[in-house]
Amino acid sequence: MFQNLEKRLNNGEGPSQRKDNGGHNGANTGGTYGRLTKIEFPKCDGEDVLSWLYRVNNFDMDNIVEDEQKIRLVSMHIRFESVFEDPIMELKNLKHTTSVQVYQDSFEALLNKVNLDDSCAISLFIGGLKEEIAYAVRMFKPTNLTEVFSLSKLQEASNSVTKGKHSASFGPTKNTVFGPTNQRGESSRTRIVPVQSTTVTPNRPSKKLTQQELEEKRAKNLCFYCDKKYSPGHKCSGQMYSLEIVAYEEEGNNEGHVKKQVLHILVDCGSTHNFLDLLAAKRMGCNLSKMCPLQVSVANGQVMSSVFQCKNFKWTIHGQVFETDVMILRLGGCEMVLGIQWMGVEISNMALCVCPATLMQKTGSSTKPNSNIQTLLQDFSTVFDTPKELPPIRSHDHIIPLVSNTPPISVRPYKHPPNQKDAIELMVKELLEAGVIRYSQSSFSSPIFMVKKKDGTWRMCVDYRMLNKYTVKDKFPIPIIEELLDELYGAKVFSKLDLRSGYHEIRMNPGDIHKTAFRTHEGHYEFLVMPFGLTNAPFTFQSLMNTVFKPYLKKFVLVFFDDILVYSKVKNTGII
Repeated sequence: MFQNLEKRLNNGEGPSQRKDNGGHNGANTGGTYGRLTKIEFPKCDGEDVLSWLYRVNNFDMDNIVEDEQKIRLVSMHIRFESVFEDPIMELKNLKHTTSVQVYQDSFEALLNKVNLDDSCAISLFIGGLKEEIAYAVRMFKPTNLTEVFSLSKLQEASNSVTKGKHSASFGPTKNTVFGPTNQRGESSRTRIVPVQSTTVTPNRPSKKLTQQELEEKRAKNLCFYCDKKYSPGHKCSGQMYSLEIVAYEEEGNNEGHVKKQVLHILVDCGSTHNFLDLLAAKRMGCNLSKMCPLQVSVANGQVMSSVFQCKNFKWTIHGQVFETDVMILRLGGCEMVLGIQWMGVEISNMALCVCPATLMQKTGSSTKPNSNIQTLLQDFSTVFDTPKELPPIRSHDHIIPLVSNTPPISVRPYKHPPNQKDAIELMVKELLEAGVIRYSQSSFSSPIFMVKKKDGTWRMCVDYRMLNKYTVKDKFPIPIIEELLDELYGAKVFSKLDLRSGYHEIRMNPGDIHKTAFRTHEGHYEFLVMPFGLTNAPFTFQSLMNTVFKPYLKKFVLVFFDDILVYSKVKNTGII
């Protein structure tokens, strides 16, 4: 029946009879319609399904077939080329090879055949993009396909612009002349560029030069290729090389050897353990043993897991044999990383010299100390003793001038956990025994806070920020380090002295002691010496040091706060 109906439709004929709701014939008493314009029903071959649905929706079937026959009529015009096609697999295997637009069209054509949510479709599309585009698009975390398509096209355009800017700098041009600059310093004819594989003769060996070697050849007016004197019109004789300029040399990289195999080693003080690359371990036939999984955080923030280790791994560097335990991990830029675990064992016996990368064996003998220095230290041994009493009263006792009409500064104390309270009590006890602080009844009060040191202990600090806010600032000149270094011209012998708790060597002015008061959880105290944290403390200290060393400044002594440098041109002159 449907074949006859389709044939009549294609010939432009209507149905032989169409009944109205009342069961009577239509207005055409002849029982048939007149000649109609030939209109073909849209056919679907599996491509561009959305366009086909649009054409079907706009095709007038009401005057052709009954409602219950429309679905069957539409199904007759759906044809697929392949019965065994798998659009999901095709989407997974689809890759971006030409342009993003072509890739998008192919992706959408396959996506119309399946029913996927946006998250899966986005993942499949980004997974098929080129790496230089996929990483950039993934960084923006797009939420729909429209954003993915737009970001991909923008990144593609950005990459094309970037390549266009740098493409002209690779490969020699016809007017390129390799060699050092001429006597007038003109370098417009000289261009040293990396030689790409497209411009290198396949059978021509490559010659590498570091930037330092390049500058040395330029200074000696030598040809970069044949090492002979360079002059305009110079032609190299003998073997020709493809020149490759190494921009820099990686510091900390060394070459080790395991039997006859080369091992690229990175000495990294930021690494806590020693690691060996998995592929390098397999290549060298290492005996691996399982261990408790260890989570390793690498430089880029990624967390990796190490489950194998190699016990007593041996290698040689410059003839020196080393042995240590290493963990197996997939490394990127090198084949072995030596961290603090190895340095802590070897640093007592070996010293690494960074440039050039060689190893020096330390000798057992030590340098005999100078007898004059030993005599000097013995004569003034009391200078190095721990102070047991307050410093003398001087004209440079510290004062705290406040802005007029400033009320007493009192700040509410901070809260401290129990472990910090124990440390506070111990430190306050030591300061009381040393006579540095005393109990106070002052109307001033500043809070304290604890700072953790690198060794895990605590340091007690007084927060004088509110007091400093209302303190009149001192304008005493502070030395400039660059100017101090100019005074060291010609000096060869240096002695450095560092004062212990230098600020505590200056007394507080009796009228300002009450302003240094601070509060803890167990009491109220005030400083008898100059505490750390006051805004004018550095100026007071530098003023005292300049006064004490005034006869010797810029002659053989430099002073920068609590650091004292004694310098001289002759060894014995530096011993006073």
